[in-house]
Amino acid sequence: MTIEPTTKSAALAGAWAVFGLVPLDAWQEHHKSISVLAYNLSFLAASAVFLFIPVYLFVIGPDSGPFSRAWFLSQEERSRYGVIVKRMFVWFLCAGAFGIVWSPLFGFVGVKIFWP
Repeated sequence: MTIEPTTKSAALAGAWAVFGLVPLDAWQEHHKSISVLAYNLSFLAASAVFLFIPVYLFVIGPDSGPFSRAWFLSQEERSRYGVIVKRMFVWFLCAGAFGIVWSPLFGFVGVKIFWP
């Protein structure tokens, strides 16, 4: 089964990034006593799981292939590039929209329940 990136998968990847990275930031701010190495390793691992791998698989696409240096001169490469840019734009908008809802909600729940 090959993974086919679409605008829907890009939107879900954007929401997934916010869903995982907002709690990570809150957790790291709450645990200021962890070492710099543990802080950086946890951020790197979470960035791989919630950001880099989903963007590569569900937004860019593993089968998109490289672009030539003169990609803007070829109609076929411009259209491929435009599709990827459109999915990145959808990813960015959905991450922002979900972040507007998720960040205050998680902050309220975290302050009232987890970190009183």
